[in-house]
Amino acid sequence: MAATDAMYDVRCPHCKKIFQGQLLGGAAGRHQGFKCRYCKLFVPLDRVELNQPAA
Repeated sequence: MAATDAMYDVRCPHCKKIFQGQLLGGAAGRHQGFKCRYCKLFVPLDRVELNQPAA
């Protein structure tokens, strides 16, 4: 499980751009994920290519 207070390097499956994002938490698993800063798509955690937390 990813930590919600860390920043992660994320590749958006829609626009294919890489951005740094903080995990958005929710009560249900489907509400955990990232909001792409380029295309504004909400990407669920299970659809994201997660890299190591950004330094």
